[in-house]
Amino acid sequence: MPEMSGKFVLSLDTELAWGTRHRRGVEVYKRHFDNYRNLVARLVGLLEEYQIKATWAFVGHLFLDSCDGKHADLVDSAHGGADYDDWRRHDPGTDIHRDPYWYGRDILDKVLTMKPSQEIAAHTFSHVVLDERRCPAGMARCQVQACVDLGRQHGLAIESFVFPRGNVAHLQEVSGAGIRAFRGIDASWHRKAPRSVAFILRGLDYLLALPPPVYELSRLDCRHNMLNIPASQFLLPYDGLGSYVPTVSRIAKAKRGIKAAIARNAIYHLWFHPFNLGSSDRMFYVLKEILEAVRSERDKGNIEDCTMKEIRQMFVGAAGG
Repeated sequence: MPEMSGKFVLSLDTELAWGTRHRRGVEVYKRHFDNYRNLVARLVGLLEEYQIKATWAFVGHLFLDSCDGKHADLVDSAHGGADYDDWRRHDPGTDIHRDPYWYGRDILDKVLTMKPSQEIAAHTFSHVVLDERRCPAGMARCQVQACVDLGRQHGLAIESFVFPRGNVAHLQEVSGAGIRAFRGIDASWHRKAPRSVAFILRGLDYLLALPPPVYELSRLDCRHNMLNIPASQFLLPYDGLGSYVPTVSRIAKAKRGIKAAIARNAIYHLWFHPFNLGSSDRMFYVLKEILEAVRSERDKGNIEDCTMKEIRQMFVGAAGG
């Protein structure tokens, strides 16, 4: 691999029902969750077929195969957290056999046996949004630390993080848990538009397959000893309004991101939730086309697939340690 080349990063928000618990997710996405483990198995098969490394950002509760539902070691109500997010009321306090939507030890085990090796990252313990104004600092710290501690029990050194809902906040608390890289908000052009029209512009961005933002390694922001590796593109599912975006547009947008990363020796960062794959079998076709493009360019020496942790290591190396 040449010293200068594009970088492809794939991060996966692995959360099962935890990520949509405030949005009637168990009812809305029941079909997706019932098929979740099959979706993950197919995703694993694709990544192994194309020899792609990814960063799997796990909700910490999925590291478990059973629990009592209490988790007394996590700080919530003592710091006012229960008034903000009483996540325990969603915790069944049972096991993976009775409530497979809320436990995922088998999924973690499957990812850990993959070749090439994948990165396991954190996504908070129970998908608490780290809102700076409403989420207490103690709650934020414990939500991240619990993931790191559970990872350590599995022999994992978790150093990367994905913020639930993309709400980047409490950086000091996150860093204090040993996190050294996180996925930041994409720098898409429509982000600067007023909220009243941003949704429409975002739809046009996908519809027209406009090139997604890519990021040069030397220009990444590092705060609180954590590297911000911004997103480039969300792999849009076929649910809701996403069903109106043609398949060809999804693929074209990603390929333009790959080409831009190669042209600028930059990072193209794709992300989605594994359950999004349940929206349509076309999602696997789209993903396969993207991975085929990455493999083709990788075989030419133009791009390499990297985990978030590896991008952090490259940044530190380029900065001289």
